[in-house]
Amino acid sequence: MRWMRWLPTVLIAFSLQLGVVLSASAQVGLVQYHKQQNFFLQPGGNVPPLVNWEWDVFALAVGPPPAVQAGNPGILRDINVGFQRRDAQREKPWAKASATSWVNLTAKAPQAVTGQIGVSGWAWVGPPQGQNARAESRSKSKITATARTDNGKGIITLGNSVSASLSGSVNVAQNVNVKDPMYIEIIDLDLNLLDRLKILDIELNMRSPGDANESTVEWDDITNYLYFNVVHDADLIIDIPGDYTDLEGKVKLSIRGGTITGSEDSGIFDGLFPDVGELGIFSVNMPVLEMEYDVSSYFGDPNNPEERYLGFILEGAGEAQAVIPEPATLLLFSVGMLPLIRRFRK
Repeated sequence: MRWMRWLPTVLIAFSLQLGVVLSASAQVGLVQYHKQQNFFLQPGGNVPPLVNWEWDVFALAVGPPPAVQAGNPGILRDINVGFQRRDAQREKPWAKASATSWVNLTAKAPQAVTGQIGVSGWAWVGPPQGQNARAESRSKSKITATARTDNGKGIITLGNSVSASLSGSVNVAQNVNVKDPMYIEIIDLDLNLLDRLKILDIELNMRSPGDANESTVEWDDITNYLYFNVVHDADLIIDIPGDYTDLEGKVKLSIRGGTITGSEDSGIFDGLFPDVGELGIFSVNMPVLEMEYDVSSYFGDPNNPEERYLGFILEGAGEAQAVIPEPATLLLFSVGMLPLIRRFRK
């Protein structure tokens, strides 16, 4: 997103607000994420579908102790066309964190459920030299659109906008994750879940043990270009199984220390990503994610199909962490982040 270009201005604004001169401190770190998914769904049926929105936002700041944190999870059932947003922020002298979740439902009809879900957040630390601090941001936005229908076919169109960045100085360990899964649930009229089918999964993780370099990833939903400028470690997974859609493709990309160490792409992504050994600085013209789905096998005889409930589940999530640990624990931070990464991928 274009706000990534404002990063220097954001850092300056933070320094003025806190009364900290960045050039005089060797301990400043900022981690940011933004994830928006535009969607067009055709659930079918004769009446508008039931659309629920679920969110969770969390912010934590430590510096100096004690920690302050805020959480705001919840769910709204049968939402109407319109915009909803939830926020959480926490602030200490040496640490700040913010998390936001939103949904914008623009149409709610049997043949067109459209809108956007999104998350954004940041974690900032800037203690005096020799002091430690921690900031964390987590957010989730999830919608479920459920319709009663005897037709298991339709169209899904998805557009992705992603920004993630790490910037800081020596000794500031940083981690950022974004993910974006989509599923279809088939439920009988007695409300028994018959199956849960994965349609799409996107996961991005970037991390830095602490240096003065900056890494960014941006997926522009206008041009549909994916930009990598990664000099640290990163992993990208995109999975469209294709079992129930006419699109299929997979990406598994690994970057270590700014160099690509693993690169697999297939299906609609075949040949798009750089090879092992190349630098983690490149751009890719991503394919449009417009697909036809077919789950009619769950509806019985095609000449006399049974009615089912179809549930379309879309979720966006983001997580950012910036930590300046005590010197004795700095080298252990990468090990300590593993539970965070495992929890994020569940």
